[in-house]
Amino acid sequence: MNETPQSGDSMATIEQGVGYTFVDRSKLQLALTHRSFNGSENSSNLNNQRLEFLGDAVLQLVITHELFARYPEHEEGPLTKARAQLVNRRTLADLAKTIGLGPQLLMSRGEELSGGRERLSALADAFEALIGAVYLDSGFETTREFILQRFSDHFGKLEILPSLDNPKGELQELLQTSSNRPPHYELINVRDRITIAFLNVPLSTITQNWEEAVARVKSRLNSMRPSKHLKNSKARLGKAPSHHNEFK
Repeated sequence: MNETPQSGDSMATIEQGVGYTFVDRSKLQLALTHRSFNGSENSSNLNNQRLEFLGDAVLQLVITHELFARYPEHEEGPLTKARAQLVNRRTLADLAKTIGLGPQLLMSRGEELSGGRERLSALADAFEALIGAVYLDSGFETTREFILQRFSDHFGKLEILPSLDNPKGELQELLQTSSNRPPHYELINVRDRITIAFLNVPLSTITQNWEEAVARVKSRLNSMRPSKHLKNSKARLGKAPSHHNEFK
């Protein structure tokens, strides 16, 4: 456990785990310095808080630009949700653990004994500080590559489809393209499939929009990984409802 600044050999080991060799290793050491270390809480120049601030901004920019480029069909809302899925304290802490930052953190004995090396906030802050350190050491492009390499698996697991998060809002938006009245509905059945009765929307409005609704849902389902649930969902899409103003 580290309670004193790292030696040259120790720094080389850290760099190997991080996957980046620093020109100025003092930036790496500062990124690993928790605010509890040797009274460094009294000066932000002696701990990683300023680097964390910088790293957070660089990380947000890189991830935002990548989402913007990867998903040109999506608007601000779903892109913001996707970014929140990618950049959060748990994800950053997991990335810090993956490259072995926890055991290398410089912190007070008391902080260590209270579980500081495993604390999500300490790990996430250290990872963002590391990004800030890489940025200062080598510039934006190298930092961008560093970030995207570590987030590559997380991008692969990303669920960006907003309709699955807010189907009620998606359906209401669709119906209001043909009527100024917001739909009033109640949930009838959720056991084997969801059945909704629209109590004040003309059947012609639902029928008129049905083909568009089916096309939208099929398109989104087809873009996701196959699963039993999705296959069953696809099987339920078909003809427009013919009575009782029901959406099933």
